[in-house]
Amino acid sequence: LIDWNGSLKLADFGLGRHFQMPMRMYTHEVVTLWYRSPEILLGAKTYTTSVDLWSIGTIFAEITHNRALFADVKDEELSNNQHQFAIGRKLKKNSTPDDVTWPGFSSMPDHKKTFPQWKPQNMTQLLFNLSPDALELTLQMLAYDPDQRITAKSALESSYFQSMPKHPVIPPQ
Repeated sequence: LIDWNGSLKLADFGLGRHFQMPMRMYTHEVVTLWYRSPEILLGAKTYTTSVDLWSIGTIFAEITHNRALFADVKDEELSNNQHQFAIGRKLKKNSTPDDVTWPGFSSMPDHKKTFPQWKPQNMTQLLFNLSPDALELTLQMLAYDPDQRITAKSALESSYFQSMPKHPVIPPQ
């Protein structure tokens, strides 16, 4: 949701968590499937607010691209314990990571050695209508490695947001 002041609010708090240190164990059945981060799809029991940045990145791409980035990922694949197909669809769109691009990838609970090795797609072609600043920010939000994903604070300080007008535009009624 975007309020009258231009503030973005995440709206689905059905499984909201109070974030605290030390990290607690969580369920991995959170977040609407199209917006679910790779670490959650791969069965991570601990995760950070970086999962929200992945979700925001997919929503950001959806708003600017006029369609969901991972709309081809189906809920029934998860309900039939076919996690590898849902994961595979995201990997195909974004390439298959390895332990170099995402340290610990092969140690994830639902990692399969049989994942296809997808080559990287040119995200510039996939998200052709994004400005260079918007594309850079989107790619930083969609980094596979949660430790390399941009933080919310850094995202707000990015050149994309710094180039926006400081005074919000009031939406039409």
